[in-house]
Amino acid sequence: MKKLIVTIIVSLGFAIKALAYDFQSGDLLYSIISTNPPQVSVDGHVDGRDAQGELVIPETVEYEQETFTVVSIRRKAFYLCEGLTGDLVIPNTITSISIEAFAFCTGFTGDLVIPNAITELGTDNQPSSGSFYGTFEECTGFSRLVLGDSLKIIGHCCFRGCSGFTGQLLLPDKLEEIWSCAFFNCSGFVGELNLPASLKRIEDCAFDGCSGFTGKLVFQDALEWIGEEAFAWCSGFADVEFRHHVFYENKYDGEVFKGWSFVELDIPEGWTTIKDWTFAYCRYLTKVHFPESLTVIENYAFDKCNQLCEIDFPGNLQTIGCGAFRCKNLKEIHLPKSLTEIRGWAFQCSGLAGDVIIPDRVERIETETFDSCVYIRRIVLGKSINCVYDKAFKNTRLESVVIKAVVPPELKYYSTHIHIPADLPITVPCGTLEAYQNAEGWREFTNIHEDITDILMASSSDESAGTVSILKEAICEDRTVKVEALPNDGWEFMYWEANGERVSIENPYSFTLEEDTELVAYFSGSGLDETRKLFAVFPNPTTNFVTITGQDLKAAEVFNTLGQHVATATGEGERLTVNLSEMPAGIYFVNVTDKEGRKCVRKVVKE
Repeated sequence: MKKLIVTIIVSLGFAIKALAYDFQSGDLLYSIISTNPPQVSVDGHVDGRDAQGELVIPETVEYEQETFTVVSIRRKAFYLCEGLTGDLVIPNTITSISIEAFAFCTGFTGDLVIPNAITELGTDNQPSSGSFYGTFEECTGFSRLVLGDSLKIIGHCCFRGCSGFTGQLLLPDKLEEIWSCAFFNCSGFVGELNLPASLKRIEDCAFDGCSGFTGKLVFQDALEWIGEEAFAWCSGFADVEFRHHVFYENKYDGEVFKGWSFVELDIPEGWTTIKDWTFAYCRYLTKVHFPESLTVIENYAFDKCNQLCEIDFPGNLQTIGCGAFRCKNLKEIHLPKSLTEIRGWAFQCSGLAGDVIIPDRVERIETETFDSCVYIRRIVLGKSINCVYDKAFKNTRLESVVIKAVVPPELKYYSTHIHIPADLPITVPCGTLEAYQNAEGWREFTNIHEDITDILMASSSDESAGTVSILKEAICEDRTVKVEALPNDGWEFMYWEANGERVSIENPYSFTLEEDTELVAYFSGSGLDETRKLFAVFPNPTTNFVTITGQDLKAAEVFNTLGQHVATATGEGERLTVNLSEMPAGIYFVNVTDKEGRKCVRKVVKE
């Protein structure tokens, strides 16, 4: 027994010596930093990791008849001292607390008060390689965090895992930087997070997992950078300010808002890029509005947003990254003509159905791009397609494929087949059948035929007003298309739009199909109801004036067949008159509105 006691005493002596302290006062060990003025640092507890009870760090300490001011707490001073309990008292003389100083001290209770004299917390003595712990990492016993007024920098992992904090997190007015993982998984904070006007940087994972915040997250003008996963899984915020230069100038990293509780997203004009994983795992997200300024959606940007059903892509989008929309309930996509790149795994969406038309500028369909899209019936590959990867259509049930490329694209095999049946109907451009039948890979398919590959989509702007009938379809020998607009009772045909531009008032209408064309018929009228009977427009045809009669009229606006506004009559009463004497002969449309907001559109012929 005596031998065992000696061994323990000797071992403790070696442990204390390893701390390289200068002297002991009470239970604490100190090192002299300066003699003029006399200052010391706290190096640790005499009992090391076995320290017990309350920890009160004094403002001053006596040594060899000299009074020393306690100004710092060194790295690992109380590291893993789980037996320390009660309030942690840090005096206002402390100007620095190093990394790992209190890491894993889980017995403390009460408030953690950071002295006002500290300007940088846990930023010094960081190892050049290897991992390290934050100053108060995993200190789960504290109830409230009080940060000093002078604090400018909160260091790496400083409060990571301190999940016991409650109440609002009040950031000091002078704070400039929050380093990586500073508040990682501090899930106890509640209330609004007000970012100070002085804040310049929020680094990786700074608030990752802080799910208790509420209100709107507003970024101040001074902010220069938001790091990866800075606010990931912060599901409590009600809203966020997206109108900020860090987003417009791409001064943010990916995964910033991963796991949020967005239901709808309205991304403002000015965003050009949505970076990797930015909105991934937003499981309640159902609708996204993209700005026309957006050109790039990077890898996994909306991965696992499984409530997202429909996407309206902006007209200037160029790139969709890997796994960007692996959203199992996504049912419909309309890819813009501006698109040049779709990366692998982009649309692994088991709910995607109908036709998928790949725009003409896209050159490659990469591996597993449409994997498991079991309800897609037809894929249309654009004119620039030069490479289709193995497994691009893995686990699909395609009924047909249309390829618009004149030169057969390369089939990149990493296994023995392209994951579509050999007898699948494949349509290729007129005059290219022989080239496809002789091309490597394509010669294995037995049901290739040539035909018109430009897509015609003809529809009515309003199915209640009328429908569209295709009287003649384009074929290789004759690319002429003929369509007819069929107005319902009480409606009149107005004009055709092709790809968003007015092209004709003829009905039936014939044209040559030379590109993918979305043709829309527009009608005027209000159907056979009382609204149509409220207004009269005469004479029709007219040579000079048009008169509109009705109850409580407000305005009559006249448009030509190009949609240009050419005349207006306003007033209140039962009669309005529009002068068309200076207008060229042709067809015009009069839009009449009364004081109750009821409207009617009538076609007028000017002779």
